[in-house]
Amino acid sequence: MTRTIRNEELGVRNGSIVREVRGAANRRRVCAGEEGYTMSLRRKTHIIFAVMVLGFLTIVAGSGSGRAWVIPAGLLLCLTGFLLLLAWMRCPHCGKSLLRGRGTRCPHCKREIDL
Repeated sequence: MTRTIRNEELGVRNGSIVREVRGAANRRRVCAGEEGYTMSLRRKTHIIFAVMVLGFLTIVAGSGSGRAWVIPAGLLLCLTGFLLLLAWMRCPHCGKSLLRGRGTRCPHCKREIDL
């Protein structure tokens, strides 16, 4: 559920659109076009997984067809998923990679990570 908030209520300048987003796990305010919005780690993981699976399925489907462009398109999707993995799997506190660690704590700064 979203609700648009007047800019005067929050003291936001430049005519930014501000919405209050209510989710099951959290409640946050989102400023469209500003750095106020951060995607949850769980959502990032789901997007990366979907892109990589789509790339793999494209490669499998392209190997049986006679179209030469399908396999490179699938490889490009897999590469995109891998690059998203490297870019997005970072600690929100210290900015270091979360690929080595498991659990809900950063392996570097030991702070709790909100999934």
